[in-house]
Amino acid sequence: DLAGVGAETTRTLRLALTFLVPSSLAFIALGLPFSRLAFGHGANADGGWSAIGWTLMALALGLIPFTIQYVYLRGFYALEDTRTPFFLQLAISVVNIAVGLGIVAVFHDPMTVAPRLGVAYSVAYTVGAWITFRALQKRLPGLSGREVAQHTVRLVLAVLPGALFAGLLAWLTRDSGFGVVLAAFVLSIAIAGLGFVVLARRLRIAEMADLITALRRRGRTDGPGGPGGS
Repeated sequence: DLAGVGAETTRTLRLALTFLVPSSLAFIALGLPFSRLAFGHGANADGGWSAIGWTLMALALGLIPFTIQYVYLRGFYALEDTRTPFFLQLAISVVNIAVGLGIVAVFHDPMTVAPRLGVAYSVAYTVGAWITFRALQKRLPGLSGREVAQHTVRLVLAVLPGALFAGLLAWLTRDSGFGVVLAAFVLSIAIAGLGFVVLARRLRIAEMADLITALRRRGRTDGPGGPGGS
């Protein structure tokens, strides 16, 4: 059932991206304050935490293509093909090594080596997502790249206003004390999360509507008198 494999692969990818696109943009917007809150203590209190933050942000750039490539590999596994994924991963590794060596050789600041390797990783999986899709599409002619692209764009539009707000607030409080950074971080997550849910419903992103419906159903089930009630 090749049509069924293609449809299920696309459905799974749409669902995964509904969670991963907001996560990716959240790390890009809030990587530095998150890193300061989590790691800005002890030996890292003098600013070493910023290297961790920039690394998280660099890796977040590749979170979406990594997810796309990861799910498409499962399409090959559903076809009982493990040979093609091996060669695809080999190509990704070559790109990762080549880009990594190139951008590390250009700059010599040791504090930025990890972020630059994160960029190389993201570039490699961007290439990997494309070549994996093209290879799988030959096996599953009904696989829709346009549908995935359109879904991704709508998710970005839904989360972008909140991500911009969070990034602006993080920049404005970058030199503030720990308590202010923590308050700004929590406020950013709350407002950005609420904004994403509202805009996702406005843009009729079905996966978000299904999620909200499932959570509401779970809430009624776990209430008084339900299986989870007291």
